[in-house]
Amino acid sequence: MLEKKWLWKEVDKKQVEELANEHNISPFIAELLIKRGISSKDVPAFLNPKLEDLYSPFNLKDMEKGVERIIKGVEGKEKILIFGDYDVDGITSTAVLYCGLKELGGEVSYYIPNREEGYGLNKQALAQAISQGVSLIITVDCGITALEEVQYCNEQGVNCIITDHHLPPEVLPPAFAIINPKQEGCNYPFKELAGVGLAFKLITALYQTLNKVGWEKYLDMVALGTVADLVPLLGENRTIVSLGLKRMNEDLRMPLKKLAEVAGVKREIEAYHLGFVFGPRLNAAGRLESPKEAIQLLLAEDEEQAWELAKFLDKQNKGRQEVEQRILEECIQMVDKINLGKTKVLVLASEEWHHGVIGIVASRLVEKYHRPVILLAIKGEEANGSCRSIEGFHIHQALTYCEELLIKYGGHAMAAGLTINKSLIDKFREKINSYAVENNIDNYLIPKLYIDTTLDPNNLDLKIIGEINKLKPFGQGNPPPVFRIPNLKICKFSLISECHLKIDFKLDHMWLNAIGFKKGDLVSRIYGQKYISVAGYLEENTFNGNTFLQMKFIDLKKELKEESLNKRERFMEILDFRKTSLKEYLKLVVNLGKKYLLYTNGYYKKKLEKFYLEQKNVIIKEYGERIEKGIPIFLHPSFKQRDFLQTVRDYENFGVEQIIIAFKEGDVPLLPDRDFLVALYSAIKKLNNEGKLANINNIKFILNDKFSVDYLIDRGLNIFSECNLIYLKKDCWFLSDVQEKVDYQKTATFQKYLKQQQLFYKWHQFALNSSLEDLLENQQFIIEEDKIWI
Repeated sequence: MLEKKWLWKEVDKKQVEELANEHNISPFIAELLIKRGISSKDVPAFLNPKLEDLYSPFNLKDMEKGVERIIKGVEGKEKILIFGDYDVDGITSTAVLYCGLKELGGEVSYYIPNREEGYGLNKQALAQAISQGVSLIITVDCGITALEEVQYCNEQGVNCIITDHHLPPEVLPPAFAIINPKQEGCNYPFKELAGVGLAFKLITALYQTLNKVGWEKYLDMVALGTVADLVPLLGENRTIVSLGLKRMNEDLRMPLKKLAEVAGVKREIEAYHLGFVFGPRLNAAGRLESPKEAIQLLLAEDEEQAWELAKFLDKQNKGRQEVEQRILEECIQMVDKINLGKTKVLVLASEEWHHGVIGIVASRLVEKYHRPVILLAIKGEEANGSCRSIEGFHIHQALTYCEELLIKYGGHAMAAGLTINKSLIDKFREKINSYAVENNIDNYLIPKLYIDTTLDPNNLDLKIIGEINKLKPFGQGNPPPVFRIPNLKICKFSLISECHLKIDFKLDHMWLNAIGFKKGDLVSRIYGQKYISVAGYLEENTFNGNTFLQMKFIDLKKELKEESLNKRERFMEILDFRKTSLKEYLKLVVNLGKKYLLYTNGYYKKKLEKFYLEQKNVIIKEYGERIEKGIPIFLHPSFKQRDFLQTVRDYENFGVEQIIIAFKEGDVPLLPDRDFLVALYSAIKKLNNEGKLANINNIKFILNDKFSVDYLIDRGLNIFSECNLIYLKKDCWFLSDVQEKVDYQKTATFQKYLKQQQLFYKWHQFALNSSLEDLLENQQFIIEEDKIWI
C-alpha cells in the first residue's frame, strides 16, 4: 500500500478563541469549523439546522411559472409524466414528485429508463407517452441538455418542465420552464442541491401555493437521494439531510423500514446508512438490470410487497458486489503485467464486463494504485467507459485532449464517462498517457491524507465523541474529522480475516483500540516497532454493555525520532526491516499470497536458495538480474553501492508500490583468505595427481560448501595466476613447477581485492546503520568503487 503524505494546516488561535466565545462552543469544535470553511454567520445553521433555514422555493427562476402550469394540469386532469433517472437521486426525485402530485390529485405516471437506454430523455419513450395522452412532462435529475427531445415534445403540443441540477449548456432546451439554480439569471442562494432537492422544492412550492400542509414529510426521501448523489453536505443540503434523518429516526417510512430490516440495520440511522446501506441496494437494480423494483419499493403501500422488493434489491446488491469483485480481480491481474513506472493512466478494457458496475471498480482501483483509471466495457464495435481520477488531474480536460478519438464523453474533474470505437482503444491509451506526462502527473501520484487536527493522547476520553457528533451528518464536503495521534505505544496487534488489522495501544490513563478495515497490508508498518503514529476517525464502540473509545484508522506512519523517507518524493513505500525478523513477517497469513524477490549477493545466494526452497512465494535474486513484478527485499547489500541504488531506481521506475530494506549483519568475504587459498590449491593438486581434469566444475566438486563460492574461486585463481603458481590449458588448471616461495599478498591482484574488501566493509556498515534517507540518497562510496572495481 502506497504511503500517504499527511497534510494539515494550522489556524490562528485568536480566531479559534473568538469563534468559540461568540457561539459558546468549545475551541475544539471552533477549530474544526474554521478548517471546514464555515463562516461565523453560518455556524448556528450548521450546528442547529431548522426547517426555517430552508430557502423559499420561489427564489428559483421559473418556479412560479412551472407551479402555475402544473396546477393547471392537475385541475384539468391532464396526464402528467415524470421522467426520471436510474440512480438513487433520480429514483428518489421521481418518488417525491410522484407522491406529492398524487396527493394533490394529479393524474400522474412516471418513466425511468434503464442503463441500456442511457441517461436522460429519449424520443422513443416520449413518443409512447404522448401516444397515451400525456400532455405535460416534468423531468427530475435530467433534461438540461435535451434540446432535440424537448423540441420534439413542443412539436407534439406537449409542455416540458425541466428540474435538473446538472451544469447547463450554453444553449438551453426550449422548455416551458427550467428549474435549475445553476442556470444564468437564477438568484437562488444555494447552487448545490441534488436532483431530489429540486423535486422537493417544486413540491414545496405547489403545497404552499395551494395552502396545503405536510410538504416536509418528504424530507426523508430527499435526504436519501441527497446523500447518495454525493453533493456537498453543506448549506441547505446539510439542513435537508439533518431534518430528514431526524424524521427517519422518529418514524421510518415503511418501505425504508423493510430495506433496513433486510440489510440488518438495527441502530439509529445516520448518513452512513443512506450512502452505504440504502443507496447501494436501490442502485443495484438499475446497475445490473432495470431500476423498476427500486422505485416500486419507495412507492409501495403493501408491507408484504415491500418486503419482497427489499429482499430482491438486497439479492441484486449481493450480485452486484460479486460482479464487482470479479471485475476487480481481473483488473488487478491486468495491472500486474503493466509497468506502472511508465503507465500513468490505467486504461483497461474487456468484453466480459458489465457497464453498470465498472465505475465502482474504477474507484477501487484509484484507491489501490492512486492514479487515474478508465475502465471500458466493450459491446460489439463500441466500448462504454467510466473514468475516475485523482486530485490534481482533471479527467474531463484529458478527455477533451483526446476527443478526436471519442464518439462522446462528459463529466467533470474527478469522474467522467465516454464512448469509443474499440479499434481506437490502444491509440486512446497512448494519447491520454502522453497528455498525463506532458501535464506533470507525477506531481500528483503520491496519495495525500488531509488531517483535521492533532490530538494529545493523554487528553483522550469518551467526551470527545459528543463534540464530534455536533458536526454530523457527515458526507461529501463535510467528512468525519481525521485526527492524527502521534507516537502511540503498540501493545498488541492481530489480523482479522487476513485483511483487517486490529491494534491495541496503551495510553497513560486508558487503552485505545484501533481497527483498520482492509488495512492488513499496513501490518508491515508496525511489525517490530514500539511506537507508531495513527491517523483516522474516532468513534464509540459498545461491547458487552461497556462503551469505550475506538479509532478507525486510515493510515499509520513511523514518526518517532525522524521522518524516514527520502529527500525527494518517492511513489513507493519503503519498509525498514534491518532490525526486525523478516522470516516471521513473511509467514504472516496476509503476506503468503504476495510474491517476494529476495536480493542477496553471490556469497549467500546458494545458502538462501536451500533455506527458501519450500517457500513458493519467495524468489532469490542477485543484483544485476532482470527485474520483475513483486516486492523486492534487499536482504544483503550488493558488493557495490552503485548496484544497490541502481536496482532500487529500476524498481521505482518499474512502478512497484513497496520495497523492503532488510540488511543483516554477517561477514561477506570479497578477499580469499589463507584457508581458502590452501583448499583451492590442494584441490587443483589432487586433480592433477589423479590425472583428472582440473576444470571449474571438478574443482568445485572437491571443495566443500564453505569454500565453494564462485567469485572467490575466480579470485583465488587470479591470485595464483599472477604468482605463476598455476596455468590454464584448455579450460583446465595445472600446477606450475615453482621452486621459490611466493608472497601472494604483495600481488597487484590481491591488493585490489583487499581495497574492495575494505570499501565493502564501510559500505556494509553504512547500509546497516544509516537512516533510510541517507541510504537511498547518499552516494558517497560510488566514486571510490568506480576506481577500484575495474
